[in-house]
Amino acid sequence: IGREHGRQRAGIGDYNLDQIIYEYHLLRTTIFDHFEEVMLSRHERNLINEYIDHAIRKAATEFEEIRRGAMKSRDDVLTMISHELRTPLTAL
Repeated sequence: IGREHGRQRAGIGDYNLDQIIYEYHLLRTTIFDHFEEVMLSRHERNLINEYIDHAIRKAATEFEEIRRGAMKSRDDVLTMISHELRTPLTAL
């Protein structure tokens, strides 16, 4: 789920890593607020925290990998265009 979340957010142009982490912060707060009246054991609280932390790591990794790949692709295209334009200009 974390990887998919990171992948979806990477597709949003002005989205950043802090916003992804903040979404998980809201999720954690909402879950614990919901279970406030129910006494969760320490083990249950730890499990919830572990799952959310794991999802954050996966989402952040996926987000950064996709963004890095997009930057590399853009740089590759710019390099190719630059090279293709230089060749005719040099001949002229």
